[in-house]
Amino acid sequence: MYVFANHKQEAKDFETEFANWIEPKNVQDFLYSLKPFVKEKMFLTKLRTTFKQNQIKDDIYLNQAANDEPMELMINWYIIWALLIFGILLLKLGGLYYVKHFED
Repeated sequence: MYVFANHKQEAKDFETEFANWIEPKNVQDFLYSLKPFVKEKMFLTKLRTTFKQNQIKDDIYLNQAANDEPMELMINWYIIWALLIFGILLLKLGGLYYVKHFED
């Protein structure tokens, strides 16, 4: 969920993935669809959660966060390294299979 407001926002059971001030001059081509909504400096907060339809019991209520400290997108390097190592192992096993079966 993306929230434009005067301050950083929070919601129960949601994780904050991004939070920072955004200005009309910062809206680049890849954010072109946001141009009509960003007419002045605003705080953009990206919140994420996962739930099943039967878990929704009430509306989502936003609350102003304790501070407006920016938070950039975080990259989970553990997952990236794990995928890289898995890919290398897969290539190595594929090479061993090829050598063993197609040696002649």
